[in-house]
Amino acid sequence: MDALLEEYLRRHPPRVDLTKEQALQGAEAEGLELLCSGNKAGFVGVVWEAKIHLRPYKAQIRIHEPGLLRHTTPKHLGYYATAEEAALVYARAARDRAEEAGSAAR
Repeated sequence: MDALLEEYLRRHPPRVDLTKEQALQGAEAEGLELLCSGNKAGFVGVVWEAKIHLRPYKAQIRIHEPGLLRHTTPKHLGYYATAEEAALVYARAARDRAEEAGSAAR
């Protein structure tokens, strides 16, 4: 393997998809709840996109614009192989947003 490829792989290691079970265990270990939804993906913050074959579950969170009550902007969190992994990423982002809002209010 040449040095450029080795350096690239060191900086950008290949992502390993979590299984459904691994994502559920991760949520439990972190004390996060994966919120169920009536959409095709089955979870809040997760959208199923049939055209994406390897990782069809898109995680996204809506961010409220400062000073605007009802205006939100979607923030893309990535594509995932399982709905549970996408829901875990969403739950982490929601927790981080809540922590930021709590520290900003102080």
